[in-house]
Amino acid sequence: MASSSPGPGARPSPAPRRKKPKKKKRGIRFTVALTMALLVAAVCLWRGWGYYQLSLGERLDHPDYEALRPSGSIGMFYGVVGTVLIFANLLYLARRRLAGFRNFGPMRVWLDLHVFTGLVGATFIIFHSTFQARSWPNQVTAISLIVVIVSGLIGRFFYALIPKPDVRPFEDALAELEEALPGFSAQVAAAVSQHPPEETRGDPALLRTLRALPGWRRTAHDRREAVELILYNSPILESLDPRARSHVRRVTRKLARAAALQAYGVAADAMLRAWRPIHRLFAFIMLCTVILHIGVAFYFGYIF
Repeated sequence: MASSSPGPGARPSPAPRRKKPKKKKRGIRFTVALTMALLVAAVCLWRGWGYYQLSLGERLDHPDYEALRPSGSIGMFYGVVGTVLIFANLLYLARRRLAGFRNFGPMRVWLDLHVFTGLVGATFIIFHSTFQARSWPNQVTAISLIVVIVSGLIGRFFYALIPKPDVRPFEDALAELEEALPGFSAQVAAAVSQHPPEETRGDPALLRTLRALPGWRRTAHDRREAVELILYNSPILESLDPRARSHVRRVTRKLARAAALQAYGVAADAMLRAWRPIHRLFAFIMLCTVILHIGVAFYFGYIF
């Protein structure tokens, strides 16, 4: 009968495995978005390779000049599709910020659409510009677009790869420890609670967050050490049979890791929130210059 006790205690451990398909699906959707952007780039390059590699003066004599130039039929098509996708990309912010949009699907789907429309829309915009940025609005747009794409990709990897501030793994490990060594989970929880990770509210400044990283790292180390000191130095551990001792050590490693990950999760979440304003700032600059670009195009008759 005693051998059956690890079974119920081990039940919480498969919980993270149920989350893996979601991460895998997010990875697949990101791969699909990136693949679509690369396919669009490949098709556009195939269509105008001979034109795009020429200098500005040489392009005037190319047979595809009238079609591929920014105001040409194909160039305009690239610009319209890219602009529509860029504006659709902003719906993610509406879904995130506005209460009226909160019932329109889960955030992870909107984030995937945000990534897809951003990558594919930016690709169309680049080919619409024919790799030229001669005026200052176009130069600002190009720089903003590059920063938005790069910062968005970095933020996407932050979101996908960093640990989330989640107490469940720690609580599951505590429950497993309680089954193995009754009464010890309360001591461990009390010791770990003496080292709470510093929380930040809102969107903290990036420099302030970077300065706080060593503190979060020390907190993670202290939380891990608090778990290990209580369990590894306990005389009860030596009184257990080898199999039970090995099980407790495995649970201790799991518990120490979960305690440290809580601190790392808070730090990573703060980094992500500090990164977002940079992404939003350059997205706003890009949006303003795109609107200016469209207005100039209408004024000079390049559109219609």
